[in-house]
Amino acid sequence: MKANAGPWRWRKLTFAAILAAAGICGCALGREALPVVLYTTPANGTATYPLSGKITAVFSKSMDGASITTATFLLSQGTNAIAGTVAFSGNNATFQPSSPLPFSAVLTATIITGAKDLSGNSLPTNYV
Repeated sequence: MKANAGPWRWRKLTFAAILAAAGICGCALGREALPVVLYTTPANGTATYPLSGKITAVFSKSMDGASITTATFLLSQGTNAIAGTVAFSGNNATFQPSSPLPFSAVLTATIITGAKDLSGNSLPTNYV
């Protein structure tokens, strides 16, 4: 009997093939990682922030600046939109309110799935 005969035969797999089989890495399957928001300033739940403050989001990869606009980076108080401008550079997007933020208000910043990286990949979900 040969040592490698029978059902216990092992095959050599590359590390990328093992990760792909486990669903851990899309790179071996020809897919790129989708962009995500790594963090924001102010951080979620911040209790105090300057009324003239801007909101910054940092992405996991370089983004298409044409897709980061006031249509995809929103600031609101309840259902009321806060007017402002959006600036973008590399991995950073900044929302600058047009006027001072309302005092003692709960505000929500949202980046919607229309924001895309340089390869055209959208955020997988809205970031709130």
